[in-house]
Amino acid sequence: MGINGPVVNQQFQMDAQCLLDKARSLLYVREQGGNNRGPDVERIIIFAGGKPGQAWCAYFQRYIHVKCGRQAASGYSPSWFIPGRLIKNNQVPGDVFSIWNNEKRRIAHIGIIEQILPNGKFIVTIEGNTGTTGSRDGAGVHRLTRPIKSIYNFARWWNLKIN
Repeated sequence: MGINGPVVNQQFQMDAQCLLDKARSLLYVREQGGNNRGPDVERIIIFAGGKPGQAWCAYFQRYIHVKCGRQAASGYSPSWFIPGRLIKNNQVPGDVFSIWNNEKRRIAHIGIIEQILPNGKFIVTIEGNTGTTGSRDGAGVHRLTRPIKSIYNFARWWNLKIN
């Protein structure tokens, strides 16, 4: 395993790197004027097919995937974790992760893996609609470090180009 996860081929470098670059370019985005509001947040939501004011972590993922010419699920978090997309092992930067919410009894937050730390017990993520504490309804796009054990599941979409 390499420092950022398993050794992967050059195609991965090209396919997933766009997603990571696009996510990093949005780290400045913050909500303004209300929950799930603001010019940058609404631009992301609308481009990805949603309506201003909707929760937007999945719209953030859809936005970066479509901007990079990749297939993407909808703005509904659980839609990203379907058979054929789920991965159990060998997660790499560019994969999508989910957080389970007991109150909602479903996946209620998602983000993208930026890095797998060398000990393999933590991932560095970039997430929309979160805060510095990792909440599922935050105020912007943030880089966080999460323990792997807090992740519900993983999915891979970076390898699917839009036809």
